[in-house]
Amino acid sequence: MRRSVSERRPATSGRGRRAAGGWIEPARARRSRATRGETPVAEGLPSRADDHRARSGQSLIETCLAVGLIGLLFMGMLQVALLFTAQDVLYQAAAAGARAKTVGMNRWMVLKCVRLGSIPNAGKMLEPQLTKEDQDRIHKELRDMMSLNPRPGDLWDEALRARPVSLQYSGLGEKSESFWFGFYLGAENQPRAQNILDYADWDTIRPTAGHTLATDADGRPADYGVLHVHVRQGYPLWAPMHRAFYAADSVGIGGEAELESHYPLYVDDRLW
Repeated sequence: MRRSVSERRPATSGRGRRAAGGWIEPARARRSRATRGETPVAEGLPSRADDHRARSGQSLIETCLAVGLIGLLFMGMLQVALLFTAQDVLYQAAAAGARAKTVGMNRWMVLKCVRLGSIPNAGKMLEPQLTKEDQDRIHKELRDMMSLNPRPGDLWDEALRARPVSLQYSGLGEKSESFWFGFYLGAENQPRAQNILDYADWDTIRPTAGHTLATDADGRPADYGVLHVHVRQGYPLWAPMHRAFYAADSVGIGGEAELESHYPLYVDDRLW
């Protein structure tokens, strides 16, 4: 069926073109109307200024999203680096426990040696409790260190020359960690030791010890062999939004050490 003349599409050369919301007049007519101060025919269409503001807002949102994702990525990388450092600490703690076991120390003594060797992974010190003045001294030391603002090369040279000792470790007198190490090792049971020295995450560190007995010339098991000490810990994750990368709040890490075990030759180990 042929359309009538009124239904046919009008020409677009001089009168404008069809859009989704109606007719839009040609650019020449719009410019002439703008020169005379008249309102354009197609009202409600975005101007160049509106389009520029919209694009600026979009760029701001995209920048915020990108900065947030990059920051989250760097925090995740820092957390992974701390996990590797914590694992090295557990190897050191396992070596301390192996040295205690190989000279005939009992399980309680081995546990105390392992805990002292794993203090960098133990979290906040709960006992002895630091007063506000002690904490202010520690914070002042950090502020003084940062206020120097040295060049990177000078800071690196100073780090190589300095002895890595903090106020909490040895600078607070009877409140220092190192002051109570001997008392802690001499504690007879867990409640007494906990009142001398304690940390928030010590309960997450668990050592186990075992032996691989050697054989003599006739192939029979000997009393000596190789001592194995394994230390495991559920290391807590502190990075913000770590659940985006890992489905738990802690990661299981561990360290181990092996030493020749000769103490069964002269000590009767009754597993106590």
